Amino acid sequence: MFTAYLTVTVVTIVANAGIAAADWARARFVLANSAEVGVLLLAVASLVLAIAR
Repeated sequence: MFTAYLTVTVVTIVANAGIAAADWARARFVLANSAEVGVLLLAVASLVLAIAR
């Protein structure tokens, strides 16, 4: 069972690192997806609300 936990943990770390690298590199598909779902707009709105408090 330990091997299964370790395998899932390592796969999760690798997947997260890959996505983080794509975000950091500002990959075209990441920017397109973010714009489509309004991530930037939500981030700015959240920041404004946090500052207003």
